[in-house]
Amino acid sequence: MDRRLAWVTQSIDALYSLVDKDPFILQKIEASPYVHTPLHEASMFGKIDMAIELMVLMPSFTYKLNTRGYSPLHLAVENNQVEIALELVKFDPNLVRLRGRGGVTPLHLVVEKGGVNLLTEFIMAFPKSILDVNVSGETALHMAVLNGRYEEIKVLTGWIERMRQREAASMEKDILNRKDREGNTALHVAAYQNKHQAVKPLLKCLSLDRNIQNKDGLTSLDILRANGRYMDKDTEKLIRSWGGKSKAALPKVKTSSEYLSRVTFREFCSIQMTRYKSGISDGTRNALQVITILITTATYTTALQPPRCQKGDYLMEISSPAEDSKAQKSDGFGRDLVHVRSRLSTSSSMNKSMDEELATIMRLVGVRKGVKAALLIGLRRSTKGSSLTIFRARLICLLLWGFITISFYFSMFLNFILLPPGRGYTWFYILIATPLCCSYGIAMLLNGQTPESIPIFLVIVTLIGFLCYLIFVFLKWKLALQLRTVKPKSQMVLEGLSTI
Repeated sequence: MDRRLAWVTQSIDALYSLVDKDPFILQKIEASPYVHTPLHEASMFGKIDMAIELMVLMPSFTYKLNTRGYSPLHLAVENNQVEIALELVKFDPNLVRLRGRGGVTPLHLVVEKGGVNLLTEFIMAFPKSILDVNVSGETALHMAVLNGRYEEIKVLTGWIERMRQREAASMEKDILNRKDREGNTALHVAAYQNKHQAVKPLLKCLSLDRNIQNKDGLTSLDILRANGRYMDKDTEKLIRSWGGKSKAALPKVKTSSEYLSRVTFREFCSIQMTRYKSGISDGTRNALQVITILITTATYTTALQPPRCQKGDYLMEISSPAEDSKAQKSDGFGRDLVHVRSRLSTSSSMNKSMDEELATIMRLVGVRKGVKAALLIGLRRSTKGSSLTIFRARLICLLLWGFITISFYFSMFLNFILLPPGRGYTWFYILIATPLCCSYGIAMLLNGQTPESIPIFLVIVTLIGFLCYLIFVFLKWKLALQLRTVKPKSQMVLEGLSTI
């Protein structure tokens, strides 16, 4: 830095007096790739007014590294100048990710020096800064464990678990299981140090891989036990209670070549489904979803308001209304015949034979004994011709309900296919679709248009499928928690296959 600028950082008036004499003096400083600017000086010694003035005059100074590899924000953190550090971050939040000497960012430096409040401000200003690593491959979480900053560990893990932005789940898994150049995660480092205060908050993170191995093939439990008689027994018990195992107790870890050389049937189905969902444009997906929703609505409405397919509707067609009116005006025999037809059409004795049913109805309506035989003969003749019509009607009703049911379930399945990629969408859809499918079967059962066994079967199958899915998800989560092992050992391959 120009010697003339060394003393002007004490006064803004002196700075402008020097600029008035040489207007290009600040541009001359900027021309150097690595230089100790007046902003570095002001940040290091806490000259907040001068620092803000220089940020306004020369914004590029905020990104300049001095010959020691530090930016003004690095120096503010190094010298515990919290107010200037906050002003710099407020001026440009990207400064939190500026890599200096050794690839260290200001966030790393805050964790190393300690400062919970400043750390919180930094990660709130730029949340993705928590992903940055230094030249040794260490994240801020690694450095917090290395330097015994236990309060900072709690802040970092709490922030990681509270992330809500897009791809937050994958970011959480990546940060917690990130390896340094030696293949050690933050949990490995905590086990090397035999520090219970560092291990406990890490194990509480569900996305943490408790059994990941470093380059030497050691898990965190193996490293902890390597301390021998100095090992913390409570820490060992804690790791084991959270599913931590030794290398010998784990299944063989697949190499990247073994992982890529074979695709299981389950992986194949998952890959094809993801490819199909990712390949559909938003416009096509929206159009298809509107169509399938309309189909679902139409078929479900049919279940609630079905066409009439009852036995009585067809028995009434044995004679026309005109014929019944004529019979009513004629003799008593005609009136009795119409009365019997009416009771027969509304009868619920579906399991009785025709003769027994006719006899029961005639006894109830008080048909004269002299005409009973004639009524039986007349009704037998008239109902024989209608039996074929009733059979055809029932067959048509079954076909109608069959096609409607197939359309309903296929539309529900297509809606599932059209969901955007993501496990959260799948869960919400299943929680909504299961009671909807059950209510469809119950509506069929209450309307009585089909044999009772069909809607009961649909409801039972839907509930069993939902319970099986819950059991499968729970067992998968439990197994992953206890035997969580990354398939490819290479961190690069793991990142490259993160979309699978």
